Amino acid sequence: MKEFDVTDGLDTNVWGTLNKAIERNDKDSISVLLSFFRKICRASLSNRKIKYFQQYIGFASRVYRQVYARVKEDTSYLPLVHLFSLELSLHLKEIIWFNIGLEGKTAKTIAEKKIINLFYYEAFKSFNDLFYLSMRYQDWPMFHEALKDFNQLAEGAFDIDIQDKLKLASLSRENKDGKNDAAIAELDQQQQIAYQYENYKRQVLSGLKCWCYLLFEQNIIAEDSLTKILTKIINYPYEPQNEIKDILFFRSGDLKYYMNWENWDYMDRPEHETYYPPMPGSWMTKGFFLDRIRNNNAYFNTDKINPLSLKDIPFLYDSLLESLNSIRPEFEKWKSILKTESIEEFDQRARNLLASVSQAKRITIGNKEHVIANSELSNNKIQEFKELVGKAWKGQTRIRKVFDHFDNKENVTGQDIKLKRVGQNSFLEKGKMVFIEGEYHSPIYGIEQFGGNVGRWEDELFFEVIQKSVPGTTTGATVMETLDKAIQKLKSNKVTPNVILIEAQYLYKDEEFLKSERYSGFYDPRLNPDDIQFFVLGTFDNIPLFSSMSPLLKNKVVVAEFNMAFSMKYKTNNNWFENELSINVELVTTQQANERLIKEPRKWKITNDGIEISDEDAITLIKTSIVIDMETIIDYTVKDINKFIVGYITEPNAD
Repeated sequence: MKEFDVTDGLDTNVWGTLNKAIERNDKDSISVLLSFFRKICRASLSNRKIKYFQQYIGFASRVYRQVYARVKEDTSYLPLVHLFSLELSLHLKEIIWFNIGLEGKTAKTIAEKKIINLFYYEAFKSFNDLFYLSMRYQDWPMFHEALKDFNQLAEGAFDIDIQDKLKLASLSRENKDGKNDAAIAELDQQQQIAYQYENYKRQVLSGLKCWCYLLFEQNIIAEDSLTKILTKIINYPYEPQNEIKDILFFRSGDLKYYMNWENWDYMDRPEHETYYPPMPGSWMTKGFFLDRIRNNNAYFNTDKINPLSLKDIPFLYDSLLESLNSIRPEFEKWKSILKTESIEEFDQRARNLLASVSQAKRITIGNKEHVIANSELSNNKIQEFKELVGKAWKGQTRIRKVFDHFDNKENVTGQDIKLKRVGQNSFLEKGKMVFIEGEYHSPIYGIEQFGGNVGRWEDELFFEVIQKSVPGTTTGATVMETLDKAIQKLKSNKVTPNVILIEAQYLYKDEEFLKSERYSGFYDPRLNPDDIQFFVLGTFDNIPLFSSMSPLLKNKVVVAEFNMAFSMKYKTNNNWFENELSINVELVTTQQANERLIKEPRKWKITNDGIEISDEDAITLIKTSIVIDMETIIDYTVKDINKFIVGYITEPNAD
C-alpha cells in the first residue's frame, strides 16, 4: 500500500496562490510567499528531503518569470519587478551560503556530503535559471545585481585539505604496483566532493560568459554591454586546468538536463514549428575559443585531466578550428572584444591556441594508437568481417553464378593446374580498430567493398578471356537492334542461345527495350537462388538476361549458348568463405612497419597538424593498420568460339 503523503497537492496550491497574488499586484502576499518558500527550502534541507527542495528552490526564477509576463501585458506591474527582482538573487545567495553551508558543516561521512552536494547543485541551477531569464528579458539591472550577489559567494561547506591534496599526489607517485589504489580512491573521492561546490560555481560563470559571447554574435547585446559583463564575471581563483576540464565536460558530458542549459534560447520561436535551441556544447566551445583569444591564453596542458575526458580532444580541436573560421571573416566586429589590434595578431593567438590543443590531441591519439597497436585481434570481429565481405562478394561475382546455374564448371583442387588468382593484398591504414574488442573498436563503413571488388574482378577476367578469343561480333544502333542481330546470327548457325549478358542500366533507361513485347520482367527464380538484386533482369525472346557490373560490358551485349561456349575451372578450400573465397586478416609485423617508415618517413612521422613524432610512435601508428589478403583461384576458357557473339551498341543511352 502506498504511503500517504500529507504534502500531496500542496505544490499546486502554492503556485496557484502565487499566480493570483501576482495577478492582483499584491506585494504583501508575494512577500509572505517568498518567506514561505525560504522556510520550505530550509526545512527540506534540515530533513535532507531533496524532493521538496527541488520543487521549491526554483521559486526565484518562477516569481521573476511570472511577474515579467504581466509586465509585457500591463506596465503597471513594472514596480513589482523593481521591488522583488533585485532581492530574488539575494534569497538564492543566502540559501547557498548560509542555509546549505551551515547544514554542510554538520555532514561527516562521504554519503552525507554527497547529499549536501545535491542541494548545492539544485541551488546553483536555480541561480543559473535566474541569470538566463534576466538576459532573455534584457533586464540588466537585475542581471548585474544577481551577478554581484553570485560573485560574493565564498567557499563551500567542505574544506579543501591541502595536506590531503599533497598526500594524494605522493601516493600516486609511489603507486608502482597498485598497493596504494584503495587509499588513492578514498582520498580522490573526498577531494572530488570537496571541490564540487567550486565546480558548480565556476561552471555557472563559464556557461554565462559563453552565452554572452553568443548573444553578441547574434546581435542581441551591444559591444559595451558584453565588455561590461565580461569584466564583472569573476572566476577566482583562476586555474587553467579547471577551464580545460570544464570545456571537455561541456562537450562530452550529458547536458540534457544539467544546469538547464539545453533549454536556453535567444529568440522567440514560431509556435507549431519544429526547431532546436542552440546546442550547449557548440556555443560553449566557441565561447571558450573567444575567451582564450581575448585573454591571449594558449595554455592547454592535460596532465591532470581525467583520461576518460581526453577522448574528445581531437574533436575539440576540429571545433576550435571551425570557430576560428567562423570568427575570422567577422574580425572587425570582434576586434575590440578580443583585444586584438590586427588580424595578424588574431591569427597568431589562434595559431598558438590550436598548436597547444594539437599537442594534447597528439598525446591523446598516441595513447589510443598504443592501445590499438598492442591489442589482440578478435576472432569474432574477424568472422563478422568475413561474413560481411563474403556477402558483398556473392553480390558481385555474377558470371560465376551463371556457371553455377549451367554447371559448366570444374573443381580442380589438388591438381597441378595453374589458374588465376583474383583478389588483392591490401594494407588498410589504421584499420586494425575494426578487428579488436573494447572501447577503441570502430567499424569502417564501406569495408565490405573488399569482397565486392573481388567479385567484379572475376567478371572482368571472364570478359578479358572473351576479348582475347577474337569472337564473332555484330553491331546495332540500339540494344534492341543489336540483340536482334546477334540472336538471328546465332540461330542461322544452328546455335540456340540461352544467355544474354547485358548492363543493368537497360532495365530502367531504355524505354523501347522495356516496352517491347519481346521483353518480360519475369524469370525462373532458379536462375537467381541467392536473390541478388539486379542480377537477373528478366527475359528477351524467352532468353534469360543476366547483368554484370564489369566496365568491360559497357555498351555491349554477349549472346551465347553459354554451357557450350564457355567453361570454368576453380579451386576450393574448406577454410575459405563458402569454400571459394580466401579471406585472411593479418597483423602488421615489426619488419613491415620498419620498411614502411623507411620508405615514407614524412607520411608516418608528421601529423596532419604538423607535429613530428618519434620513430617509436611512428612504428606504433603503422601497427594500427592491418593487412587484408583476399582472393579466389579461378579461370575461364572459351570452348567454342562459334557458340556466342559480342554485340556492340553504337548509339547507347546517355548515362
